[in-house]
Parts: sequence; structure tokens; C-alpha cells
Amino acid sequence: MAKESARPEALKDRTANVGFASELLETEISQRNARKDAQENTARGVILTASALMTLLLALGKDAGVLDPSTAALARAFFVATLIAAAAAVGSAIGALWPREVRPSR
Repeated sequence: MAKESARPEALKDRTANVGFASELLETEISQRNARKDAQENTARGVILTASALMTLLLALGKDAGVLDPSTAALARAFFVATLIAAAAAVGSAIGALWPREVRPSR
């Protein structure tokens, strides 16, 4: 008689544990997706900002004559270094957006 009453109790415990694990998994997945969305939005912002910076620098540099041979070498070097840094930021942000292969954990 004791065994028969223990079975429904064990089934209730198992059902409660499975429900808790399922809710926990759903929470973890939603948090992961939120982090991924935040990372992608940040990367898109970096791409747009750096692209706008490069466009403005090139336009203003052309108008100001920064790339003319008569301009000081140091000014040209800093100008080019700024463009390279902006291009590296865009490349890094694109790398963050690039789809990656998902490997299952062992």
C-alpha cells in the first residue's frame, strides 16, 4: 500500500522538476537571444558611425587639402591612421555580425 501511494508522489515530483527545467531552459534561451540582439545592434551602430566618420574625413580632407603633397607628412600620417582605425572598427563590427557555426557542447 505504501508503494502505491509513493508512485503518484514521485510522478508529481518528476513533473514539477521537468516543468522547472523547461522554464529554466526557456529563460536561458531568451537571455542568450537578448545578448545576441544587443551585440548585433552595437555592431551595426559601430559600422554606421565609423562609415560616416570615414566619409566625413575623406570629404573634409579633400576640401582642406590634407592629402596634397604640400601638406605636412605628420598631418597626412594622422589622417591616414584615423581612416585605418575607422576601417578596422568596421571590420571588427562586421566580424561580430558574421554568422558563426554553432558547435554543440560536449
